[in-house]
Amino acid sequence: MRKPVMMLAVVLCLAVVSSTDAMAKKGNKEVKKLWDIRLRGVTMDLRLEESDMDDLAEWGANSVRLMLRYGELNEKEEPYGYREEGFKKLDRMLDWCEERDIRCIIDMHEPPGKKDVCLPKDRDLRLWKEFRFHDILVETWEKIAERYASRGKVVAAYDILNEPNPMEQFGMPEGNWNKLARRIVKAIRKYDETRPVIIEPTHWADPDYFAFLKPVEDPYAAYSFHFYKPFKFTTQGVNYFEEWMVENEYPGKIDGRMYDKKQLEKLMKPAIKFQKKHGVEIYCGEFSAVRYAPNNSAYRYIRDCIEIFEKYGFHWSYHGYREWTGWSAEHGEDKEDQTRSETETDRFKLLKKYFMMDTEKTAESPGEPEEK
Repeated sequence: MRKPVMMLAVVLCLAVVSSTDAMAKKGNKEVKKLWDIRLRGVTMDLRLEESDMDDLAEWGANSVRLMLRYGELNEKEEPYGYREEGFKKLDRMLDWCEERDIRCIIDMHEPPGKKDVCLPKDRDLRLWKEFRFHDILVETWEKIAERYASRGKVVAAYDILNEPNPMEQFGMPEGNWNKLARRIVKAIRKYDETRPVIIEPTHWADPDYFAFLKPVEDPYAAYSFHFYKPFKFTTQGVNYFEEWMVENEYPGKIDGRMYDKKQLEKLMKPAIKFQKKHGVEIYCGEFSAVRYAPNNSAYRYIRDCIEIFEKYGFHWSYHGYREWTGWSAEHGEDKEDQTRSETETDRFKLLKKYFMMDTEKTAESPGEPEEK
């Protein structure tokens, strides 16, 4: 019986080699793991208190993407010096995270010269117009890396710039962001050699723009995208454009196109291809839908997004935790009700279910809520 067994073993080996060769021919690479866990968490900022972190730990979240707002680490006015008070707040937040075994991605959300808000009159887009702001950004990252290089696992990564958007704002070539990203990573590596860095494509971190993003020559680089497509569903009623005030449901047709889980996965394909081509970790740094989307649509949208992330091994953070109530999983579907729901929403149960996947705790599956 040994001969048939040996022949079978040879056949199996050849099959594995053939499969590996086929993957190589397609340009697929094995993904290099940068973290010892799948990051599943939320976005948040420094305004939160220790009690908020207690609640988040109770949910089971293992990570946060900490959005550094305008004027927190740097002064709001010239010469944009460092604010020790802001750094001490960041120190304190890292301590709270570490005590609760929560990893923190430090996200440069709004550095000097960059403030993205809905109303044009409140925006600051000088980062892409006055190159001195590139120098300020690079120098700020040097200071962050020097200060936190020894903090251990609690600092999961540096997200070097939220939603870079030079082409959208001033018609600048995409290559300018590639060059600036390399500069920032090089500056960080002066002080912190192996901490993962996270790099986003342009056009508001749109997955389509992975086509223009050049990987940096760094073995500890991960790449991120944000996902709010279709915007007329996820942000309905948020923007000041009249056409975005129309109620849209998910799954359903918007502007003549059917949006369902299959379509969402198709829209994420550029991120999937980038992951396979370069063998890199992918992190969805933001995704969400307004809580008041009709007929519990936000639940179904968030569920489908997470299922796709999990299918491809993406890390992810839900936007956002105790920020604007429109995104809140703790609030119900009534847009006018600004109080947290006394009962757990379907969205809350869904997030909690996935947060607890890597813990000893168990969460009751939210199942499929009844259609309204």
